[in-house]
Amino acid sequence: MVLLHVRTHWCDSPPAGTPVRQPPPPWAGGYPGTVPLQPFDLDPVSGLTRPPVWGLPPGPVATKQVHNVWFPVVRLGDLESSGWAAGPTWAGDPPPPWDAGAGLAAGTLDEGYSAAATGFRVNRVRLYLGANPGSGFVFTVVAPSGAVLGSVPSVAGWTAWITVPATVADGRGIWSVLIDRAAASSVSEPALLPPVAGPANTVDESYVSPFGNAYEGVLGVEVDGDELTTPVTPAPVGSVVIGDCDANGKRPVDLVVTFSPPVPPGWTYTIYWNTALPPQPPTQSTGSVGANAVTRSTSYSPGTYYPSATVVLTHSGGTSTSTSVQFESSPGAGLVVLPCPTTPCPTLTLTANRQSLCAQGGTTGPVTFTATPSVPWTGPYSWNVYDSQMQPVPIPLPTPTGNTLTMSFPAAGQYTVTAAISRSAPCDPLILTATRVVPVADCTCPTITGPLTATQVNGCTFSFSATVTPGPGGQPVTYAWDFGDGQTSAAPPPVSHTYAAGTNGVRTVTLTVTGSDPAACTDAEPVQVTVDCGGGTPPCPTLSGVVATQRPGTTCVFDLSVTVTDASPGSTVTWSLPGGGTATGPTTSVTLAPGASGTATATVSSPDRPDCTDAFSSTTVTCPTTPPPPSCAILLVISLILLIIGTIVTVVGVCISVPWVIVVGAIIAAVGLILFIIWALLCAASTPCSLMRTLHCILFWLVAVVVPVVAILMLIFAGLPCAIATVVGGVAWGSIFAWMGFIMRSVRCIPTC
Repeated sequence: MVLLHVRTHWCDSPPAGTPVRQPPPPWAGGYPGTVPLQPFDLDPVSGLTRPPVWGLPPGPVATKQVHNVWFPVVRLGDLESSGWAAGPTWAGDPPPPWDAGAGLAAGTLDEGYSAAATGFRVNRVRLYLGANPGSGFVFTVVAPSGAVLGSVPSVAGWTAWITVPATVADGRGIWSVLIDRAAASSVSEPALLPPVAGPANTVDESYVSPFGNAYEGVLGVEVDGDELTTPVTPAPVGSVVIGDCDANGKRPVDLVVTFSPPVPPGWTYTIYWNTALPPQPPTQSTGSVGANAVTRSTSYSPGTYYPSATVVLTHSGGTSTSTSVQFESSPGAGLVVLPCPTTPCPTLTLTANRQSLCAQGGTTGPVTFTATPSVPWTGPYSWNVYDSQMQPVPIPLPTPTGNTLTMSFPAAGQYTVTAAISRSAPCDPLILTATRVVPVADCTCPTITGPLTATQVNGCTFSFSATVTPGPGGQPVTYAWDFGDGQTSAAPPPVSHTYAAGTNGVRTVTLTVTGSDPAACTDAEPVQVTVDCGGGTPPCPTLSGVVATQRPGTTCVFDLSVTVTDASPGSTVTWSLPGGGTATGPTTSVTLAPGASGTATATVSSPDRPDCTDAFSSTTVTCPTTPPPPSCAILLVISLILLIIGTIVTVVGVCISVPWVIVVGAIIAAVGLILFIIWALLCAASTPCSLMRTLHCILFWLVAVVVPVVAILMLIFAGLPCAIATVVGGVAWGSIFAWMGFIMRSVRCIPTC
């Protein structure tokens, strides 16, 4: 039996000079399991650093509710070389010794197992707290694999032992302890010592070290186990990943061999692949240290196949074992490659009508999610909502089966909304889902917590009301009304508005509330009203021309849109699409076969206006036979390279005071600028979005990081003219960066930098 004593590590507000973000320790990468290390994180509301917040499965959870701390079960040499037991990974240097109340020898530091061991079998675990953190806390121990082993309530001193099941054969790696605060707990968060108001609490937070260090939260762990001298033999498992059909009517398939645990140092593997396709004999893959997944990619025609592999593992001592693995779509069924669809399979995108949500008073207010298929779809939708712990969140009854879901979220946290449809074969997968992650913060801004309502006093006059919740601390609230007729108001609700005589038809009224920071504290809510102020028959609805936009990154998918003017409440837009498809709404999309062409027609009908006839608008969309040439991408790359080179040469000329070098640099930059303008006018829509995003990010780092650093170095070592020239060059690059971002948005390629 071997007893290890290790303390969890929780850095809160860091001392001066400590980086706000730190990478995982490099030594942890050689051990099984994940490393849940986020020493410091920024609170999205306050902007201040906060303790790390992890959930299970991984992902942020509600701040001050569930916290995750971690401890290593590793070799003592790795523990010491990492600095864990002696410095700098602790906020205090050195870390405090174990509390004498733990019953350990004075000066006991953290321990790892011996260098002779190849693993560590953990039999049981218990926790130590130097003080009782109050009632309502539960501590849950999680193995490196993510398996939850058990929970114990908070006590002062040692908790009861948690037994580790035999399935955790090797406990090497990074273990976690989740600290869960119940809703009815006696304090707002883990409160060790000293209290918030105490003079020793220099960071004014209630979770600090019981050892008097205001920068640490410490939880002791005692691990009872046995050192292993024989490594666990990796078990190879076969799996498949089936892709979409290619132009030849085949599907790419990845045959994957996964080793669990990974192949230990000193071992080697050889995989003899049998793809069930010629040529034979099968090909081989070989490798050694650290491998945990090996992939063989092959294209298959539709049908059923029985690929396999023979995996030979060779121990560092020379002993070999051979294992046969099968690659199957489902157990016993072989590899089933479905036929390629003859019509486009629908894909889903999921959008929300409100962003930047926050919960105040127990609700976020209603949020509507819309699932939009890429091709017309009339089947039912299924909806699911999960919280940060991936526990189901009740959906308002009746359960929706259409493509929209409207619900409110009850508290701050992170939620996952999923819409799903069941497609018909040969679409793969048959169940298609679209997911949207919804972060909900604690409200610090004024919000419209209820719907905006409109009451018609008469045909021309309406009364509008809404419930507005101000932010905490008496934050000022600014109101802005837009009545849809060019008139506005800054009065708080309720307000009354009278439309001018002769005003008729539908008007959209919007209330916008802002806090002290209009850029970060804004909420808006619209409502539609039908105005009837006489003065003649309102005009009939009309359509603008159909706008067809080729979707970035595709050659045969077109987004279609049309604008309705003077719509009545009963107006609807229907589409007649190439290939016989139909759709409803002002926007839709259509997918054409390469080289195909067709007419898309939008029709607006108004059953509530018998005096109006249907209005039509059409356009022709054509899918090119071959993808556009790469000349546009090459033009963009060359123009940016010339701009950068020209700027650098000009700066060098200023620094060395050689006029002809300055002129040469200016000419090179001018040529690059001309090529960039040509690209912007003729080629932006035909340039791959991924390339534009990559180049845009490179410009961002040049402007945001490289130029400031070089300018400072120039000022120090080369003088003021060089520094000024560098800054001017950075301003020029920044202008190109901003211009390129505008162009990308105009072609629906949203920048990521």
